[in-house]
Amino acid sequence: MDIQDIYDEFSAGRVDPEAIRSFLRYAYDNWNAGQEPPTYVLLVGDGHYDFTGVSGTTLLNLIPPFLVRIDPWLGETAADNRFVSLDGPNDFLPEMHIGRIPAQTPADVTAVVNKILAYESDTAPAEWQRRVVFVADNWADPAGNFHALSNDIRFNYLPAEYDDPTIYYNGDYFTANDMRLAIRAAFDQGGLMLQWFGHASRFRWGSVSMFNIFDIPVLASHPNDTKWPITVSYSCWAGYFINLDGGNQTLGETFLLAPQRGSIVDLSPSGLHVGWDLNKLNQALVRATLQDRIERAGEAFDQAKAYYFAGASGSLT
Repeated sequence: MDIQDIYDEFSAGRVDPEAIRSFLRYAYDNWNAGQEPPTYVLLVGDGHYDFTGVSGTTLLNLIPPFLVRIDPWLGETAADNRFVSLDGPNDFLPEMHIGRIPAQTPADVTAVVNKILAYESDTAPAEWQRRVVFVADNWADPAGNFHALSNDIRFNYLPAEYDDPTIYYNGDYFTANDMRLAIRAAFDQGGLMLQWFGHASRFRWGSVSMFNIFDIPVLASHPNDTKWPITVSYSCWAGYFINLDGGNQTLGETFLLAPQRGSIVDLSPSGLHVGWDLNKLNQALVRATLQDRIERAGEAFDQAKAYYFAGASGSLT
């Protein structure tokens, strides 16, 4: 669907995220003539919070985010999940699986689609598919004990058949540069999932810069294999894609959009968080992806949300 057609039909031609939600509500209720309603939604295009243009920005707003006041510190932030949470304003669980390619150019779309097609067509078993890499910030500070939170997942939730190498700051490595080199090596080696637990900004992981958007273009390219991991940032800001800084995309966006490198799927926060709550989400996601073995990312993430709101757990111990 062309986004302008949706605006013309549901918001009198005005740019309005509510029009997208109204269209998806209509499609869910009316398409497929009484059979199974639509299941998947893919948003193709980057977006930012100023969809009314009050700032005077000239940045393209290809698909504006759905903004919700859900962050107790930040206030409103992006929550694309709400586009497909169709049972009222207090509905948190989606009726359809949704994702976004935060593309700014056709080349961005091509890079992501090519990675997805290659990944889905590579069905041969490989050692990297059993590797889940745990990367963590300083062992403890007021935001949480990141080593302990990460280890809780390794020891209590990760099925035994997975390898679980660690890259811990002030645990395995003691300088930002050593962390950077180890993280680069982990991407180059490949893995099913690579997760970060710690501080972050829009452009980097770490209380000091241990890995940032400028490290991604120099990762090894994988044109002949598909060892790109699912990247998950249990942190703040790393997925705050709605900013008005047109010069740089976020760390999460850069992982996803990088041709033949980076990640195959990225799950990053669009706001601020604390460690104990992120650990509940981590439990839920590992349960959905690695215990239940739900293969499609959208379905796995939505099942993880259901587990999260039900209280997570799923401990193997």
